[in-house]
Amino acid sequence: MPVKKKDKSQETENLKTAVAEESAELEISKESFQEVEDLLKSEGISLITEEDELFLKQTAKTVEAAAALTEPVVFFYTVGVDSKDKVVFIKSRLMLNDKFLGKMIPEHYVSCAETASRIEELNLVEVEEVASKCNELKDYLFVTTVSVRNLLKAEATKKLIKIGATENKNLMLSFDAPTLAVVGELGIKGIKELKEAGFKIMLENLENAPIKVLSQYDINFARLDFRFYKQRTADQFAQAQAVISLCKSRGISVSCAYIKHLGEAQYMLNQGADTAEGYAFGEPKRSALSAVEERRYLTAIK
Repeated sequence: MPVKKKDKSQETENLKTAVAEESAELEISKESFQEVEDLLKSEGISLITEEDELFLKQTAKTVEAAAALTEPVVFFYTVGVDSKDKVVFIKSRLMLNDKFLGKMIPEHYVSCAETASRIEELNLVEVEEVASKCNELKDYLFVTTVSVRNLLKAEATKKLIKIGATENKNLMLSFDAPTLAVVGELGIKGIKELKEAGFKIMLENLENAPIKVLSQYDINFARLDFRFYKQRTADQFAQAQAVISLCKSRGISVSCAYIKHLGEAQYMLNQGADTAEGYAFGEPKRSALSAVEERRYLTAIK
């Protein structure tokens, strides 16, 4: 039975409001937060990646930036493109306007600073927003990243299924592969339930996960990180080929993300990736349709 289109639930609106109002009640101070960030940096870990910095710069120079900074939760969209310049999917990304820290910060940054339950709530806000976009733009497949924590409790998984229901089954949920590998049977069961409910599944951050995740889980897409392969060494080439070959043998499509230049996108597509993502195709847009219509084309390098 088709899902009846509805306005945003009051519960979701309350969650959005809570995100803004509770910022001043974080369990840590700015000083202790800085200490955590400095400690991670000393271990070679950055809370704000280069890709995040580009997102932050985009919010500053967008015509709608002034409006964006008054919203507690802001969404951006990018596209995954195949070798024929066709948009295969639209990728959403949530940004949080945290007044306590005085800046727009990405979703994973919030998960480090706040409790696990908070990130689950933000996931539900994002999934409901993207599900509404799926129903508006029925011909496009949408992708959004959610926490593996949503698979650890039956109640959380049920909420995800209910809120993410779409008319055309055109929503793909992406999970962190290393974390999923750790949770074992719970993750396998959760992914199975999502698949049975009509969701497509993507795994990302495969470079840091055991290769067995590709055979353990019933997935549609595997997402590679181009930053791992950009030196194009023999070892990197061999690993990319191994992952791509295994995916092909299992009927799994491969996407390569974080690509900055069209030439790099073409390179990965030539290696067997089905789609490419990143700034090569344009900066993130506040509108999903704008991300599609205003993208750059591979034909520009031919």
